[in-house]
Amino acid sequence: MSNDVQALQPDAVPLPPTDLPWLQSQWAQLRQRFTDSQQAAPHALMLVGSAGSGRHATASHLASWLLCQQPGTEAACGSCRSCRMLQAGSHPDLLKLALEEDSSTIKVEQIRSLINALNLTAGFNGWRIAIIEHAASMTDNAANALLKTLEEPGARTLLLLLVDTRKALPATIYSRCQQWALAAPDEDAAMHWLQQHCQHDAASLRLALELAHGAPLQAWHMLHDDSVAEAVSINEGLGALAAGDTDVATVLAQWQGIPAERCWHWLQHHLHRCCRSLLLASAAESDALQACWQLYAEAGKSLALAATGLRQDLQLQAWLLQWRLLCNSHAMIGDFVKQQVGTGQVGTGGRQA
Repeated sequence: MSNDVQALQPDAVPLPPTDLPWLQSQWAQLRQRFTDSQQAAPHALMLVGSAGSGRHATASHLASWLLCQQPGTEAACGSCRSCRMLQAGSHPDLLKLALEEDSSTIKVEQIRSLINALNLTAGFNGWRIAIIEHAASMTDNAANALLKTLEEPGARTLLLLLVDTRKALPATIYSRCQQWALAAPDEDAAMHWLQQHCQHDAASLRLALELAHGAPLQAWHMLHDDSVAEAVSINEGLGALAAGDTDVATVLAQWQGIPAERCWHWLQHHLHRCCRSLLLASAAESDALQACWQLYAEAGKSLALAATGLRQDLQLQAWLLQWRLLCNSHAMIGDFVKQQVGTGQVGTGGRQA
């Protein structure tokens, strides 16, 4: 088999929780589509949802249930030979296609390799399933190559396309897929779930959920890597500059361990919050809002250039000087930042004892 297509590998440790109560009803509906004798089982499903919404969990749940030799009514048995191979990441009938290292697109050669693999006889005489991550990243040629399989699918073949939005795919592709939108739970339910699975304080959980745009799984991942701590450090540095309690050189030294791309990402997030607050403030100054949006745009440009050979320390230094000037010139922005830091709304990044 080509290196372009591999058996689905286990997730990196630590593994995210698999009990996702907000998706249970959708999972039940999906299973019913494959047991309802009144209609043909779908051959292509588009799972639509933001990062951390449960796209991968949904694809894995459905694939393991379909491939299980002794499936229950709600899930795979977890103990048959097929399930054991899935757990080991060596099942021959489950394929995953993802972006290659250092590539931003799925190439036509990858799709052709996937199609060839799907055309092989199923190892367990059942379903052959392919999960295409970042499906919207397919080149036009790759999408065209996939189209024939979507139009003339093989028997008991299932394609699962994972996307943020269906509009990111050509109409010829999404019109041939059944679409399932995976919605995030409400904030209270998401907070309850995080409290069950994370040993962090409430402020950190709220910050992670905000950074993840309400997606609990994404928030969980952020709490288990350095994302939340980085965001806290960025916010605290900006707050100290706004209050005049530190200088640019000190802030840059504190951020030294944060990769440049992530620095710009968090700076954009912070400026977006500032702009949103200014828009909601009835007494907001139009020139303050315009200046804030301009600095937000500058962070976006720098983020796009972060992978180039430009000196990021100099870029960050210049940006932070503009930020300090902005806060000094517009008291409303400085007050907003100080309030966020002072009330702990930026989070603490700590774990509960």
